[in-house]
Amino acid sequence: MKTPPIPPSSSRAHLRARYRSGVVIGLIAAGSVALAGCGSDKAATSKQSNPTSKQSNPTFTLNEFTIKLDRPTLPQGKITLTVNNVGREEHELVLVKANAVSELPTKSDGSIDEEKIPASAKAGEIGHVAAQGTGSAAFDLAPGSYVAFCNIIDKMGAMGSMGSGTMMGGSGHVHFALGMHQLITVK
Repeated sequence: MKTPPIPPSSSRAHLRARYRSGVVIGLIAAGSVALAGCGSDKAATSKQSNPTSKQSNPTFTLNEFTIKLDRPTLPQGKITLTVNNVGREEHELVLVKANAVSELPTKSDGSIDEEKIPASAKAGEIGHVAAQGTGSAAFDLAPGSYVAFCNIIDKMGAMGSMGSGTMMGGSGHVHFALGMHQLITVK
């Protein structure tokens, strides 16, 4: 037995009804997925926004001529610090226990005289981090204030160079003197 053909107006009504029910089912499914995901999204967000979370190493971002820590304080004890150099020049991170930047001994060129810093105040360093590079090291930090700084003197910065690398004069620029330091609190 042959079924009679559905008139065009009836066929369109049938398709609209199926479309509407599909849309409603899709919206209900999307709402269920969104509600089910709420709890996990909230938990992930709280872990990422917690500055003292043990999920990631505290990270210093180095650039010309700034140092920024990704959290307000560092925890005391053994910790791995990471350096992310987003700049175009080589940088380093030196960490020294001091209450203020002005307490650090300087040389006549404006760099820090690291030889005059007592060994007990030297927390450590992550040296020679190439441009666009990263580095990390373990530190054992006691509570207190520290100064994080870059003490590199760029010999090519002041007057430039000739093609062979010969200096044209000048002593270069001192990263510390250009503002590459930050006071850090360890709790």
